[in-house]
Amino acid sequence: MNITVRTVSALKELVGQGEWVTTLPEGSTVADLLASVAALHGSKVSLYLSDPGDKPTYPPLLRVLVNGADVGALQGRDTTLKDGDDVLMFSPIAGG
Repeated sequence: MNITVRTVSALKELVGQGEWVTTLPEGSTVADLLASVAALHGSKVSLYLSDPGDKPTYPPLLRVLVNGADVGALQGRDTTLKDGDDVLMFSPIAGG
């Protein structure tokens, strides 16, 4: 299945592109997508894509939206992706 992946801000700079289409097997999850992106781009993005486990980071290093919905409101990294989904990944920026 084809998934459109978009990145912005610091993650876009690390990955070197703002949008691309990737192919994943049917039934893949957000965690599978993150692992695929990490494998493609290596250690320079692994900090942003790694699973914090049972100790959530604050502020979160990565926000993921699937078709505009935050995966935190879905099934988190276990959210199943579908063909044609649009996934936005970004690192929140704070300041004032």
